[in-house]
Amino acid sequence: MTTSADFRGEGAVLGKTIQVQGELTGEEDLTIDGQLRGTIHLPNQRLTVGPLGKIQANVTARDLVVYGQLHGNVQVQDRVEIKKSGSVLGDMKLARISIEDGAYFKGNIDIQVKPAAAHAAAAAGSPAVASTALPAPAKPKPAGS
Repeated sequence: MTTSADFRGEGAVLGKTIQVQGELTGEEDLTIDGQLRGTIHLPNQRLTVGPLGKIQANVTARDLVVYGQLHGNVQVQDRVEIKKSGSVLGDMKLARISIEDGAYFKGNIDIQVKPAAAHAAAAAGSPAVASTALPAPAKPKPAGS
């Protein structure tokens, strides 16, 4: 079982007996182990949903780590991690994702390439952003040549 020491980082904490309804915004990392219904807007911070956390909200954050339950759409600048005890129901827009064995996810994932990463990949000739046109097929040689 995951303990609070395993998932809490720096920043604010909403404990297991806290219930919030409405819009939550902030300028520091946040761990939620209680219940929240509404919207969460932490565009430059990390949001951690603790093992007892039950979130029904659309989320905007820099990073998201889910040990508990999250039901809502997610827009994250960098990385989403869904731990083995976590579950996410909703669509996600993000740059990177990690889903551990045993985790639950249902929804759509839209991988967003960061502008700097897209520019670096294009400069390196990465096929992810380079043209995907196939070369013209070779013309067959005439019989007897």
